[in-house]
Amino acid sequence: MSSSVFGFNLGSNLRPKAPCRLKRRPYSLAEANLPEIRQSSWGLSFVSDFIPLSFVNGAYLPLLEAWRKLSDAALPQAPHIYCMDMEAFEHCEGDDRFKALKPPVFEDFSKLGMHRRLRYFWIRRFDVLEDYLKTGQSFIHTDLDAFWHKDITPIIESIDADIIISREFGMPKPAVNTWGFAVCCGLFAVRPTAASRALFAAWRAELPKTFHDQIALNTLLLDADIQWGDIPSTDLPNTDTLNTEYLHTYGTVEIAGEVVRVAVLNDATVARQGPAGDPARFPFVSHPFFERSQQKSCFKLYTAFCDIGLPRFDTDQREAALAGLNPQALKPREVQDYLALCWAISHGGADADWLVHRATLAAKAGNHKAAAVDLEAALEMQPGHSAGALALFDAYREVEDDAGQARMTMRLSHQHHADKLTQRAIAKRMALAKKPVAASLFASRALGLAAGERLAYWRELWSRN
Repeated sequence: MSSSVFGFNLGSNLRPKAPCRLKRRPYSLAEANLPEIRQSSWGLSFVSDFIPLSFVNGAYLPLLEAWRKLSDAALPQAPHIYCMDMEAFEHCEGDDRFKALKPPVFEDFSKLGMHRRLRYFWIRRFDVLEDYLKTGQSFIHTDLDAFWHKDITPIIESIDADIIISREFGMPKPAVNTWGFAVCCGLFAVRPTAASRALFAAWRAELPKTFHDQIALNTLLLDADIQWGDIPSTDLPNTDTLNTEYLHTYGTVEIAGEVVRVAVLNDATVARQGPAGDPARFPFVSHPFFERSQQKSCFKLYTAFCDIGLPRFDTDQREAALAGLNPQALKPREVQDYLALCWAISHGGADADWLVHRATLAAKAGNHKAAAVDLEAALEMQPGHSAGALALFDAYREVEDDAGQARMTMRLSHQHHADKLTQRAIAKRMALAKKPVAASLFASRALGLAAGERLAYWRELWSRN
């Protein structure tokens, strides 16, 4: 395996000791009786015009299952799911709901260190996407949290552009501040043209600066001075025949001598929020802007949505759910998180992780009393929930409940087997509670000190204080 990928050097320390490569066997859909089958450079056969595809690793399998259930009725064909580790591949292989595949050069994602894992994901992902373009295959890339309510493929096919992409208003900020939006890589479709191949080559060159596809693409388009225009536009070529019903804007940019046509979908087509109101008026795709910092809670939400449906709030319901909060203190995605948690708790029953997650957001939005109520309920359901205990200590401190704070100090003092990050957080709370011995004990454990080293650490700590 070469250490040079896409024109930049990965370094010899990034080479896997024992790479596992995909066997080059044909992946034939001839039995489907379709008129055209194209063969890729590494043995995968393609059919149809636009193929939906996505990527998954073992940690995201619950999200894959939720996405497939929620999107099943709208997907035009079995999506190609590229598995980034063996856990994901073994889960998906043989499941006729997916076309389970490995990247052409496969390393078990789960066995890589964090730094190599990040590089591996983005580089191998571009391997796959560029291979589709080289073989003349159009595709629709969809994140696993972009839920299909209706088949978007006919809309994509009706838009004459090299890349058709959704939009958002969060990041990167330079694009949002300049254009009023940013292009969003949660859902995009690409035609295999000379212009799209030039775009991907430039995008690939930008990627090592950030290792984030969306930041890299927006930065590339900004630096290349893309020209956005109204639709149709006298300033932009070939816009008089565009299907404009589903578009926000359309732009052209010159990259490597090729004029790249970029069509940006509007919110009625792909919305960066959950659906609201009448299901008949849902967008084609909902890409809810949920915060991933509490991943376990979010994945449980997606799984619950399969049974209770995606969150739907009209204006009055939204205001009622956010009563007592200061929504301006939250990011847009955190507001959506809070509403989704309210929906799940009211329709699917309480869950300790959901309650802790909602309490964290309520506290950030200034309602510490509501946070304390949720956290007390969470700890009653799951007494060993460390994150809940830490958050409840903070909530009691904010509402000046000394008795509650004392109870949580006692509870936290028994969490001797918590991970180092939690022990460090406990040490901070013990210091706030004026328990210096307990604080130094947890701090020394968080530092991974042996018993003799702890004694020296305590003495030094006491001498400084």
